[in-house]
Amino acid sequence: MRLIKRYSNRKLYDTQEKRYVSLGHVAALIRAGEEVQILDHQSGEDLTAATLARILQRRSLPLPFLRSLIRIGGDTLRAFLDEARLEPLVSRGETAWEEAQRLSEELAAHALRRRQDLEAATMIKVEGALERWQIPTRDDLQRLEARLKELSRKLDSLLASREE
Repeated sequence: MRLIKRYSNRKLYDTQEKRYVSLGHVAALIRAGEEVQILDHQSGEDLTAATLARILQRRSLPLPFLRSLIRIGGDTLRAFLDEARLEPLVSRGETAWEEAQRLSEELAAHALRRRQDLEAATMIKVEGALERWQIPTRDDLQRLEARLKELSRKLDSLLASREE
């Protein structure tokens, strides 16, 4: 896999060719069937998807195509991208199709677990911040609403008994 690093000055550096490259060069590598990964030099964050989106944006693709790309949904798009990534490996004999599909499923499962872990960690942080800042949560508001309804019923009952 070709590793390209993106520096803070937004320049892309091809670690294999040991030179700076353009988005056009990255697009040419992908069209040639090369697997490319773009990482932020400082953080190590994977910027591949964002960079590929920039390449697509610069190609001025027709609006109907872009709309259909969004409409087809995550699973179909993932299957399309998996096939586009895996087919060159299989055709070059680097892996069997079954093994490539298994790896794809493992990666998808790992990505799902990672997303769930991030969501859980985010919720813990948010709940902690809400508690520190004494901001009521939805549960707090629902308990308060239930208590108000209960008190309102009791007050109505007391007022009704006094009128009698």
